Amino acid sequence: MIAVAPQDYLYDAADAGTWKVAGVYGRTTSDNDDSDDHISFDYGYDMWGGLGTTQVKRAAKLTTDATPEPVTKGKTLTVKGTLTRADWETTKYSGYTGQPVALQFKAKGATAYKTVKTVTSGSKGALTTTVAASADGSYRYKFAGTTTTGTATATGDYVDVK
Repeated sequence: MIAVAPQDYLYDAADAGTWKVAGVYGRTTSDNDDSDDHISFDYGYDMWGGLGTTQVKRAAKLTTDATPEPVTKGKTLTVKGTLTRADWETTKYSGYTGQPVALQFKAKGATAYKTVKTVTSGSKGALTTTVAASADGSYRYKFAGTTTTGTATATGDYVDVK
């Protein structure tokens, strides 16, 4: 494993994607014994290319907020959120627009989330959709990622349906 510190090595969006892996080995030897009026230094390097590839992706974050809470059964529930990803130039997170994001629901007592619909992120990564409130449970957004941006899953927002 090779660790890369974004603040030291990743400067702009073009750095995300497929990286080729190579290896470099360097050595230095020296003879510091000057009793024979000779001191020597020897340097050597070996390099290997084509060792493989790896994906370098920008980190993503998601939020979820379902309102109103509580909600009457059958009434409209609005689920908002934001999809952001690391901006290596500013060292902050910024909105990720035009991306498909799954809205998921897990009913009270269930063990897994199920996708309800897919929403496309808008300006500044904004996510907004509506659903009919049918049962108590949690809503969350889930982003599958891209070739340059990692996956993200928001924390579920529990909604009490009356």
